[in-house]
Amino acid sequence: MSSKSKSRTKKKLRQHSSRGPITEMLASNMCIFEAPPFKAEQDFPIYLAAGYEERRTFLKESACLVETKPDVENYSQSHVKVLNKIRNDPHLNGNWKLLPKYDEDVKGTMMRILGQRAMISQGREHEISTCPDSGQDVPLLSPTYITPRKRIRVTENLTFNTLDIVPVYSDLPDEKLTSIQIPDTLLFEYTDTNVLNPCSARNIAKACIMSQKEENTIRCDCCSSNPIVPCYENENCPCYKLNQKLQGLQINSSSHPPTKFASFDPVMFSNSNSTFDRCIGFSCSEACGCKGNCTNNSLLILNKKLFPLEIYRSNENVGFGLRSSVLIPAGTAVLEFTGEIVERNQLDRDSQDYAYQLTDKDNSNWRRLLDTMKFSDDYKKFLKKLSYEEFFIDPKAKGNVGRMICHSCSPNLEIVRVYQKGLSPAHVHLVFISLLNIYPGTPLTMDYGYNYMKNHLNGKCECGSFACLNRKSSCHTNMSFGDFAAYYRKLDHQQWESWHKNICEPLSCNDDVVVLD
Repeated sequence: MSSKSKSRTKKKLRQHSSRGPITEMLASNMCIFEAPPFKAEQDFPIYLAAGYEERRTFLKESACLVETKPDVENYSQSHVKVLNKIRNDPHLNGNWKLLPKYDEDVKGTMMRILGQRAMISQGREHEISTCPDSGQDVPLLSPTYITPRKRIRVTENLTFNTLDIVPVYSDLPDEKLTSIQIPDTLLFEYTDTNVLNPCSARNIAKACIMSQKEENTIRCDCCSSNPIVPCYENENCPCYKLNQKLQGLQINSSSHPPTKFASFDPVMFSNSNSTFDRCIGFSCSEACGCKGNCTNNSLLILNKKLFPLEIYRSNENVGFGLRSSVLIPAGTAVLEFTGEIVERNQLDRDSQDYAYQLTDKDNSNWRRLLDTMKFSDDYKKFLKKLSYEEFFIDPKAKGNVGRMICHSCSPNLEIVRVYQKGLSPAHVHLVFISLLNIYPGTPLTMDYGYNYMKNHLNGKCECGSFACLNRKSSCHTNMSFGDFAAYYRKLDHQQWESWHKNICEPLSCNDDVVVLD
């Protein structure tokens, strides 16, 4: 894009902008979490003040053709940067490794869950316990996306935050710079925290105000001379005690141990059912004495933004997706799904395809949990009232890269809820957890649900995974969860060997690089 073109675009945006300064524009939004560090790019105020058509023009004129490095070179450089981040971070160094090692029992449980999830994605949940293993040897299909050498870069940074750069690429085979299409899905206002409009979401705004009273706020006074405060397993820490209490909502048995939410341990699931409803964590926050820099904050890794992300489009029917250039270990909190907190009746038709439900009005276990809390009577009563309503996070106008995660019949992410400071719908984080080791270049995916695939996609899924129903192959649709688990184990082993050979081994010869295993 020429300097004259940029100048004309900025001038036009200023002329069309009828909104006030950033502080005035954000005044109508309300949030209760501290936003991560934000260092705005020069064009951010102009872009934020513009309407959709002006934003579309801005991105079209910013698009350019670029030649990329080979994938292995890019992944190696990204790997080194992440290692250096970990080594230079006082909270991570010595506490978290890029790839924790799992024993065979844990790995076996992981693969079983993945196998069950694949069957659920195919709408065969009722067959999980009855479908016998077929022993079929299905050819391995690598999920890694191969980057074309020449790409259209739509924008260098969709976030406009120099501390969190997320580029956008279009890799459609026949697309040209002169004919590039910028859909509305790229024109949202970027936010890393959930927001709400106190005028339209009065009940949640009221809950936020009530939660600020001393008796209604959950925070600890834990402190330590070490960079990381030992809040987890500290019975004097109210945040940890609530974290443990939430484990009581899970299905717990010797064969299904509870999912734990701690800072540096992987979040591992032992059951494929009711994960969203039952696997809930509570984390310390910046309001605590520990400032959230402790062992009881499952959002700590997520907030470090270790994993470089990229938005890309290679299939027009699928749309934009998301991937990372570094390995993401299994059980890691990868990123958060953010947007505006709204009630069901505030969702328009278009928003329904992107919104994610926050609360379940039929959850009686949650109301029993509220009975045990030492909140004021009026706040406890109000929270119970809210528990009968359905709230959503709508990312259509305001959101983050979480909205770019595509569907897959073989997903590598699961979404859970993690609360901080309180238990109202405004205190929730929707967090994506990696179900398995996600190797560099692999699209980040979740399961939209069999009904979504059937009703919205007319059964014509294009996720491209080995478990995709659209393959219409009996060797996939008749596989048991044991067959799927064996497949995942073989695929993980193959990807691990390739990653170690192409990324780790060459770097281990460099004395300036510390390779964590």
